[in-house]
Parts: sequence; C-alpha cells; structure tokens
Amino acid sequence: MYSSPHRHISARLASPRYSYELTSKMSNSQALQRKFFGSSAYAVAGASANTQKFGYRLLAWYNDRSIPVTPITPSSDEILGLRCVKSIDELQGRGKGVSLSVVTPPQATKSILEQAAEQKNLEGIWLQPGAEDGAVLDLIDNNDWLRERTVHSGPCVLVAGDRLRREVAEKL
Repeated sequence: MYSSPHRHISARLASPRYSYELTSKMSNSQALQRKFFGSSAYAVAGASANTQKFGYRLLAWYNDRSIPVTPITPSSDEILGLRCVKSIDELQGRGKGVSLSVVTPPQATKSILEQAAEQKNLEGIWLQPGAEDGAVLDLIDNNDWLRERTVHSGPCVLVAGDRLRREVAEKL
C-alpha cells in the first residue's frame, strides 16, 4: 500500500480545527515567503554547474536578477562566475540577512536544516519542491527556529519569486 510522506497532514483532515489550521498555515506560509524575499543576500544549497539541473536554474534565477547569491556545492569551485562554498558552515560571518534556497534530495536537506538550526544564522529558508519528505517535515514541525523561517510544501522560487519580490518591494 502506498504511504504518503505527508500522511500526518491527511490525518488532520478529520479534525474539526482543520479549517482554522489550514487557513493559519496558508497565511503563515505567505508571510514566510515574503520574509524570505526581504533578505539582502541569498545562497543556493544544491547549486550545480549542469545547466539541465534545477540547482543551476535556481542559481541563474538569482544571478540574472542581480540578486547577491552564493552557490553551495562540494563539487564545484565556481558556477556562473560566482565562487562556491562547500557547505552552509562557510556562510558564517556573512550576516543574518542571508536566506537559503534548498534544492537537494531530502536526506541532504535534513542534514542542511540540522546545521542551520544549530547555527541559527539564516534569515529564511525555502525548500524547493522535491527537497522534502516526511522526515524533513517532522524536523521542521519539531523545531521552533526552523518552523518560524522555513517555506516548504509550496511553490517553486522559479515560479513565485518575481511576484513575491514585487510584493515585498511594494510594502517598502
């Protein structure tokens, strides 16, 4: 039998509080998305030099918009003329204004989130579709720091990013 990684969500459907919880989570998610795009700099965990991969496309999205971005990958020294760092540990000292886009397999995502929760130096975190599974969602649900700044189970930055950046700019 198929077991969804989001099975805990379907269990909530029967709850009388479901409608309230869903509305609350949706507005919180939108607030987190706007907060993410209020950052002054970004990093992409899972950046790739392979132009066919989403790690490359996501990095190029930031770079094409002249948004300060740091690629994070252990496999390259430079992508799109940007110096790569090997892990989020190397983001230390770049200020609290950095938000992190994550486009890695769930097992790597979990490790990245554990590091981030320990360091507590990121403004926001956005998990791209496919970067999460049940274990990742459980980690977020059980960690206040992660829950307060992680966008997950939602849209792709490549799809929603321009609109959200405009919304943030309009509020300034």
